Amino acid sequence: MHVLAVWMVLLGALMLDAAVPKPEASSSDPITAVCTFQDEKEVSVTYTPVAYNKDLPRDTVWAPGGSGMILFTQTNLIIGTSEIPIGAYSMYVIASKKDWTLVVNRNVTAGSPYDQKQDLLRVAMEAGKLSQPTEFKVSFAHMAPKLCNLRLDYGTTGTYLDIRQK
Repeated sequence: MHVLAVWMVLLGALMLDAAVPKPEASSSDPITAVCTFQDEKEVSVTYTPVAYNKDLPRDTVWAPGGSGMILFTQTNLIIGTSEIPIGAYSMYVIASKKDWTLVVNRNVTAGSPYDQKQDLLRVAMEAGKLSQPTEFKVSFAHMAPKLCNLRLDYGTTGTYLDIRQK
């Protein structure tokens, strides 16, 4: 009888917690997007959301939020034709009118400036048009046991590319 009462109290607390709206992250709070492969190993990107601004830096390396996004992987990855070993990396984008390029860089030292000599890869991203402008957002879609689709949205542009587990 006591076990049933404890379960009912816990269930009630969970239902109450689900009903209380959670505060949204402010523009300065980092957010982490995660994709989990079938073997439970993860790839994640931590980034700072950026409010939509029509003056997106074009044809230059851009660090949304003022610093590189952080890519962390618990498994070896294939992005484009390049292998990314287990570890942490900085990520940047280069946005042009037609397409975006993802830059993965070895330097993850906080506060350090971008250094092209540390680039591990640059790969073109597929791009499409979004129906309405959005703040900078990173997300993943789990597509197959060893396949995640990385998505970067900003303004009216949505970009994506496949990340494969090696």
